[in-house]
Amino acid sequence: MSIKLARSPYIVEISVATQTETKVKLYLWTTGSQPASPQYTLSKKIPASNNVNTYYNIAPYVREYFTFGSYDYDTANFFDTATSTNFVVNYHIEKFKTIGGVESSAGTETGQFVNGYSEYMEGQNRAHENVFLDEGTYLYHYDSSFSTTQKNALAGSFDVEVAVGEKIRYTNLSTAATQEFTISAAGMKVFGRVYTGNLAHGNKVEMINASSNVVWTGTFKPVCEPKYSPIVVDFVNKYGSWSRMFFFKGKSKNNSNKKQRV
Repeated sequence: MSIKLARSPYIVEISVATQTETKVKLYLWTTGSQPASPQYTLSKKIPASNNVNTYYNIAPYVREYFTFGSYDYDTANFFDTATSTNFVVNYHIEKFKTIGGVESSAGTETGQFVNGYSEYMEGQNRAHENVFLDEGTYLYHYDSSFSTTQKNALAGSFDVEVAVGEKIRYTNLSTAATQEFTISAAGMKVFGRVYTGNLAHGNKVEMINASSNVVWTGTFKPVCEPKYSPIVVDFVNKYGSWSRMFFFKGKSKNNSNKKQRV
């Protein structure tokens, strides 16, 4: 199922020859099943007899259904766990056309939205990546005196859309030992960025598709900060998923020959 991005326009088009008016019924939900009645019913008349196409941007209506309170996965041991639904909105659209005064179906569409966006050069609403995090290297706060639960929580997590047979593989950056999870149920899942046994050394994480090809790689490295208290920043990234970063150091500046730490 292709995931759409709610912070970019998503246009539903109805284009049937000789239509004079169109309508869409929009159903939105986060948990459970599709509601019995649509949340929104939108309609338009065609611009002209020689220009019958009608367009509906449904993204603004979807955004009303996201709920971001706090970072949901700030706890230990999330591996191959169903993702919280607070940032995934399901949608179903029923499309209608009117020809000769008679209204009839023009098709349906079903899918999911996350609160992400496309960059300008990526187009209006790009295809969403399977992993809701950029490839690259990430740092996390590590202190050997912390409990395992605290260490897991600080390292953070990432969300991924997976299919049956795909794998998430962790490789210890020091010992090269691996831990692998094979997906048995498709859907949106959450995985810890660092496998529990790798917290002291960090690890590489790979997503492997059903053809055994690596399609995404992230590297997560521990940092022990003995002087300052690191600041943890949680935010919703461009993919519409919770993400985490750390600020480890202090900063000093001079102003009128007076040094001030900020």
